Amino acid sequence: MRAGDRSKVDGQFQIIQPNGTGFIVLEPKTNKLYKAATDPDSQIVIEQITADVSTPAITTIESVFVEDQVIGEAIAKRCCKQFAKFNRTNTNVFISGELAVEDFDTSILPRDPYQFKFIDASPSNIKLEAAPLKVVIKFLGDEFASGSLQIRSIVSSQ
Repeated sequence: MRAGDRSKVDGQFQIIQPNGTGFIVLEPKTNKLYKAATDPDSQIVIEQITADVSTPAITTIESVFVEDQVIGEAIAKRCCKQFAKFNRTNTNVFISGELAVEDFDTSILPRDPYQFKFIDASPSNIKLEAAPLKVVIKFLGDEFASGSLQIRSIVSSQ
């Protein structure tokens, strides 16, 4: 059920990664991320899960170290050969990690109280957890930062 209004959730979600006692999941129809668990901070409170066996997805995780660089350029430099595969329709790419920044304007970030908070930022620090690549590039791509990131790409054969 949805934590916000207690309405029943009956849909198909793709598991992106574990999170505490639950999972971060993607709703493919809307491209929205949710935390599905029994935790009070979940957007979807799990009461029952039914899983369908489907073709396996291939997940790769790569590390990117950013040292006083523009975030978008650092990601592109490390993964430029793979950006073509990142743009395929059956591929989802998510970024996790922590970055130190100077005077970051947090007001530019998207806010959806019904969705998992994948970017948590202050003027001096940005924490990403399963943030969609397109959102990271759009809102953080031109920021100078230092820190480390993990790029998780999930290729499904559907």
